Amino acid sequence: MIEKCTLADVDALMADLRNMYTEMAPFGKMDEAKCVAFLSDSIEHHVVLKATDGPHLLGHMGLRIGNSWYSKDLALTEYYCYVKPEHRKTRTAFELYRTAKGIAKEKQLPMFYGTFRHSSADFKRVQKFLERQGGNPVGLTYLIGV
Repeated sequence: MIEKCTLADVDALMADLRNMYTEMAPFGKMDEAKCVAFLSDSIEHHVVLKATDGPHLLGHMGLRIGNSWYSKDLALTEYYCYVKPEHRKTRTAFELYRTAKGIAKEKQLPMFYGTFRHSSADFKRVQKFLERQGGNPVGLTYLIGV
């Protein structure tokens, strides 16, 4: 089941975000206080979705409505999508993206999404998954010095 998170979910979501950081963050030290504040603000003023199977959290996705530096036009931006390792290669991520795309359509907003990973990650597999979600590549991100 996919549903919106509440502030009561913050501790469980942060446990996953710590794992996501360890697994995927390409640079920088995780700032717990900043993460909790950002997550809480996202839940209260934007959208954080969670995928559950009964009481079990399978994964979640942080979304925010905002605009780019060059425009006042709004868009729905995915800040992260995390699925627990044991639930990958299931429909969990697909269902999170499907719900997010539905929110973007309902709000009549474009949706931006993408990924950061360690440079050793299998980007081709992730790229294929993201393209299957209906998106078109609109840029690349490179990091120097990590």
